[in-house]
Amino acid sequence: MVGEIKEEREKRTQLEKQVEALRSRPAGHPSSEKCQVGDEARRSYSAVVQRALSEKNENEMKKVKAGMETRDNSVQRQESQLERSGGQQMELGSEPLGRRRVLVVGDSNVARVEGGVLTAVKADRRVQVEAQSGKCMVDAMARAREVVVGSMDGEHLVVIHAGLNDVLQGRSQNLETQLEVGMRRLREASESVHVTICTIPEVQRQARETERRVVETNRVIRLLSRRLRYEVMEVNREVYEVRPHPFAQDGIHYGGATGKKVGSRIGRQATAFLGGPRALKEPV
Repeated sequence: MVGEIKEEREKRTQLEKQVEALRSRPAGHPSSEKCQVGDEARRSYSAVVQRALSEKNENEMKKVKAGMETRDNSVQRQESQLERSGGQQMELGSEPLGRRRVLVVGDSNVARVEGGVLTAVKADRRVQVEAQSGKCMVDAMARAREVVVGSMDGEHLVVIHAGLNDVLQGRSQNLETQLEVGMRRLREASESVHVTICTIPEVQRQARETERRVVETNRVIRLLSRRLRYEVMEVNREVYEVRPHPFAQDGIHYGGATGKKVGSRIGRQATAFLGGPRALKEPV
């Protein structure tokens, strides 16, 4: 009997070693090539993601991703409830709903999401959309602080869609410091500010180094969210829902359909913050 138990344990140990060997097999191994699916852009980013994860703490990434998915699902449930209820008030803070303001600010892609945002919020004048062509994360953060300081008597939702120019200009290595300083200054300006930062779109037809920086920068955005107390909006979900061309010919700027989808998603969050569809104030 003891011998049978010992033999069973040895077999189990061998199986565990085989499973571990399969898990650690590099992506280029012939058996793993069968799993490579999707278009060229997706395969390229998938490879970069795998390398990035192997360089960082994978367990930490999984925890952050799970937390982001939970928050994202929560926001979606709130949006659905508001739509079904006809816009019951959503109390995020103590400020009256009429004193709430929304700012969407960031790089030139913000100009491409503007239509979707304003359509979703019925052109409510409490929603402000500003595109800063060629500007970086630090510029978006600075502008957000200016707007918050200029209207201290209300509650603000700031949606930042920036960071791509940091990547393209080789300045993404400073993003962590920029986020820390920017968020601290926003909190100093007002405690009644809610911040959502969009992930960087996985731009296409760019150098492999650019792809790596996009992945790494998005990792930083996700990792800092809990400590710095901001939400993350995963825009690449919308990017990859648009087929076959989510971007314009340059592979950087959103195509029309992508801009509309991302803008609509931002607009839904803004609508919920303002109190739901019935609380929107259409211009006369």
